[in-house]
Amino acid sequence: EEDSVKVEAFLKDSLRDKYSQGYITARVESNSISQIYNFIIINKGRNNGVESDMGVISPQGIVGVVRDITDNYAVVQPVLNPNSRFSCKILGSTTAGTLIWEAGDPRYVNLTEYPKYEKVVKGDTIVTSGFSDIFPEGVLVGIVEDFKSETNDNFYTIKVKLSTDFGALKNVQLISIKDEERKELEEKIKNAQK
Repeated sequence: EEDSVKVEAFLKDSLRDKYSQGYITARVESNSISQIYNFIIINKGRNNGVESDMGVISPQGIVGVVRDITDNYAVVQPVLNPNSRFSCKILGSTTAGTLIWEAGDPRYVNLTEYPKYEKVVKGDTIVTSGFSDIFPEGVLVGIVEDFKSETNDNFYTIKVKLSTDFGALKNVQLISIKDEERKELEEKIKNAQK
């Protein structure tokens, strides 16, 4: 129960009134970490207010995003799925890269397309950037383990050790930070580009 208290404290501190529509606590019913396309099933669904594209976190940090829902259950696509893409950054930076898992070790992911003009140091903390409507800014992702130049030499690929232990995942929180005003603007921009 100490874990859920930590998560609640984090949510109260970090979710601004404008974005937060509250959160839902759920239990992990099944969880794969050894597949290429991993999924998690949780014990809350439509009847509990769960919606598609809700962000999912654990007391340790980022978990994934809700992809499918029934009345009483939901499927979460975790970070440990090559189809997952999350905007993340180094704590204290304003520049974001894209978090991707390329299968393999469930303890590590890569932060790609991170500009070389930004300072990167082993041990830096990686958090969500807030540049999406899935996660607020500042959800813990992990720690910089290593980094290398990408082939075009303007970007780093950063190896990140995940803060969430996916093998021991028990309880998660679903958060909704939908900002209708921002969504409306993004739709206008998309339509203008067609």
